[in-house]
Amino acid sequence: MISTPKEKTALYEEIPINQWNNQEWIFYNEFKDNTRVQAFPILRKNKIRYETVEKWFSELPQYTNIHTSFYPQEIRNYFASDFLFQSDYPDS
Repeated sequence: MISTPKEKTALYEEIPINQWNNQEWIFYNEFKDNTRVQAFPILRKNKIRYETVEKWFSELPQYTNIHTSFYPQEIRNYFASDFLFQSDYPDS
């Protein structure tokens, strides 16, 4: 029996293995809480070229879903949680 790839849906999506290098993990840690933070001070501090972060940002959709939050009453007045999980039963 030949198995066919499952159709990509909101409940089932396979992403490639994340093989980020040290610089890419630096970007992740710097931008994870605020994607609007200025990149140039981070690049200068870590001696990384702008083209590197530009490439990293362009490849993010392969590995992530980005959800921009909106806090009209300032973030400190809200409680938010994100859950990442894997299951053998995606329909559950």
